[in-house]
Amino acid sequence: MAVFRYIARDQEGNTVQGSVFAASRLDANDQVRGMGFWPLEMYADAEPVTAATAARDRVVRPLFGGVGLHHLAIFFRQFATMIAAGVPLVQVLYTLSNQAGNVKLRRALLNIRDSVMGGENLAEAFDRHPHIFSKVQRAIIRVGVEGGLLESASRQIAEYLERELALRRLIRRLTFYPKLVMFMALIIPALPGPIIYMITGQGMPPGEFAIQMAMTFLKIFGVLFAVWAAWRIATQSMTIRRAIDAILISLPWIGKTLRQICLARFGRALGALYAAGVPITHAIRISAEASGNEYLAASISPVATKLESGAGIAESIAATGVFPPMVIDMVATGEQTGSLDSMVNKVAEFYEAESEVGSHQAATILGIVALLAAAIYVGYIVISFYSGYFAQIFQGAGE
Repeated sequence: MAVFRYIARDQEGNTVQGSVFAASRLDANDQVRGMGFWPLEMYADAEPVTAATAARDRVVRPLFGGVGLHHLAIFFRQFATMIAAGVPLVQVLYTLSNQAGNVKLRRALLNIRDSVMGGENLAEAFDRHPHIFSKVQRAIIRVGVEGGLLESASRQIAEYLERELALRRLIRRLTFYPKLVMFMALIIPALPGPIIYMITGQGMPPGEFAIQMAMTFLKIFGVLFAVWAAWRIATQSMTIRRAIDAILISLPWIGKTLRQICLARFGRALGALYAAGVPITHAIRISAEASGNEYLAASISPVATKLESGAGIAESIAATGVFPPMVIDMVATGEQTGSLDSMVNKVAEFYEAESEVGSHQAATILGIVALLAAAIYVGYIVISFYSGYFAQIFQGAGE
């Protein structure tokens, strides 16, 4: 249930304003009509900021509030197909909400359907769900609605999400082995003690051993979850995120690859937004945020201000010091030939290819380092145990 504010006309033609408490925009419209008014405008009142909502925005949403790219890519691909087939917009939203494989996405789509049925613009309805749909997606939808190109805009979003999803899967695949080694490095050191006790027969019944192992795993997973949750919550602070991102892209080997991945995301987002017809200044600001690195975003965002003052795109990008000369030359060519979207997509492809090579190298090095660290730690535990064990034997023999 939510509070909906309305502007309506009464039976005498006078404008009236008020609010109703309803489960959806459609129900709110019905209530207003039931009072004898004709609704002109209807919008959900802003949710009051309370301790509970502040805690939700600060803690719950960063941990569990999003929708996976896979679900969003499927939705936008199906959305474009149904719009192209001539299915009414409200029916499209209702059908896709029933097919959505994510509960949060399903609720958002039903809410958007209710908003559209209540007379709200589709772009404004999407804007009410910033935790589900990113700025890139919402900007392209707005251009599609205003230009009557909703189908092509939705296809562009789907293609953009599919490329981003492919990039993320590449990163996960390349970093799987180092993650596995580091995970085992946390578990293996906990095993020698109980196993050695069982081998030497110094008394550890199977039940006690099972309980100890279960507690060990719970502690490890608890620590990992606490670290992950603290990271997600802490990085909601722009200052902390910018500092962390600056450190990450400055790391040897890994930093260069991370920079390439972020610039590839920037290029993909800029190409999609520019091709959709988003004004270049707005497209650059949104694309900078889509890079996934706050430090780089802060360096790229001033480009929009320079463009507003009359500077050229290539000239403004060169002033950031973020992009190499090859990229600047390609952007200059795209600016002169009117094919900027094509050029920035080529830049993104170049960076994706370079980041794949760099990720392979970094993943191999990281895996070896993690494996050596785990081996040294386990060796230290075993040596410490046996040195103490033999020291007791020699001490007993000397007595």
